[in-house]
Amino acid sequence: MRTLLGKWAGPEVVRSNVASYLKLKKQGFRYDSGTKVLTTTATRASDVGYGTEVVITRCIDQSPARVLDKDGEGVSEAELGYKIPQFLLRQYTAQKRTDDKTFRVYGLAPTKGECGPS
Repeated sequence: MRTLLGKWAGPEVVRSNVASYLKLKKQGFRYDSGTKVLTTTATRASDVGYGTEVVITRCIDQSPARVLDKDGEGVSEAELGYKIPQFLLRQYTAQKRTDDKTFRVYGLAPTKGECGPS
């Protein structure tokens, strides 16, 4: 998982994603997802001194996303400990650093704005 994620993400993003999946696995849960990206926007590329940076904002429809237990049964929000929102507006900071051959995501976070069906 780390090798695959490392192809498109920086070390902190890899650590965060792996930790999230491992936490679910320890609980005996897994994602069953069919999310759909509704919109994607990107800033113009800018020089940040150590490379080139683009900020990408995506609106993701997560309504089909579910968490299942080891038997394939749906897990309630109470069992999971949080709610999976129907729509997720997320911002990704992608950089192509001086020694990199491709852009990788070095930061991701929820952001403010409108997200949902148009």
